[in-house]
Amino acid sequence: MTSEKKILILLSGDYPEIGVDELQAVLRAHGINFVLKKYSPRLVEVSVQDDINIVKNALTRMALLKYAIIKLYDINLHYISLSKIKEAINNIEYLKQFYGRKYAVRIIMLNKRKLRLMFERTIGYVIGEITRGKVDLNSPEVLFQGFFVNGTLFLGVHLCGSQRSILFSRRAKFRPFFHPCTLHPIIARAMVNLTEVREGMTVLDPFMGTGSILIEAALMNCYGIGVDISSKMCYGCVVNLKHYGVYSKVHVIRGDAFYLPLRDGLKIDSIVTDPPYGRLAPLVDRSHKAVVRKLLEFSSQYLERGRYLCFLTTIDSHEIIYEVEKEGFSALKVYTIPVHDNLCRRLVLCRRL
Repeated sequence: MTSEKKILILLSGDYPEIGVDELQAVLRAHGINFVLKKYSPRLVEVSVQDDINIVKNALTRMALLKYAIIKLYDINLHYISLSKIKEAINNIEYLKQFYGRKYAVRIIMLNKRKLRLMFERTIGYVIGEITRGKVDLNSPEVLFQGFFVNGTLFLGVHLCGSQRSILFSRRAKFRPFFHPCTLHPIIARAMVNLTEVREGMTVLDPFMGTGSILIEAALMNCYGIGVDISSKMCYGCVVNLKHYGVYSKVHVIRGDAFYLPLRDGLKIDSIVTDPPYGRLAPLVDRSHKAVVRKLLEFSSQYLERGRYLCFLTTIDSHEIIYEVEKEGFSALKVYTIPVHDNLCRRLVLCRRL
């Protein structure tokens, strides 16, 4: 029987509430049983019994992950005590397997940042005494990583890190086809993950635009169906899909989402979309509210029961919950995403009943 492992997850500071739910969604999508414990808005612990590589594969899908470490210990440390740290580390049986190996220590301080170097040197010294290894900051064989939050030091071995730089490289300005109303890849990926899709499932984006959501879904080995009323957007989406090598996984359709050109009886695993709004969007004399109502109407027709719809809107939280439930969905979460001083958008996650 596989022994229980505790994984500490440090979330991105952008949208920690979404990050916690994204974490749980990717673990469920991979069939991983877990128990979650929250230490702060950004630091959570998951206890798992699955193979660590399966867990790692799930975590590397995340948009809002910063670091994940295999937890070794935690210690209340309101002041730095060499003897207290050494006593705690000496009791870690797991360290014996790193005897003689090159290592580095990195501590992330969620508060009291001025103490970071002192923590790293103290812990590095103690680990060196126990393992007889050498410090190598450039190419360590083992990276010991820690988080200090609210007077508690958590120490572990690095498991995986953020995909942020890769996601940022797919921003609108780096794509061959550019449009100013383009969803950021971090939000697009988080939205896809929130719907708990697995490899081989089908994701529909009925307002695909330049393809932000479809690109992220296809890069996670999902199949995509994209619809847009604008021939220019359809062309641009195809160009972008080809640029990222995922065109073969996505079916692009020029059509009107109000008369969705999909065959009767087709069932979709996930619907993720950013309906048009504002003066730059192709609303075709329709209000944003009308577009959202139509989205909910056809989602109840094509989405598999028990599966998820995730979309962005400018409609007030109370009103959108009413509209969602009226069409036979359960509103699971409504997150607020500030755009600028005068505008907030809602990211809505709901499940078809």
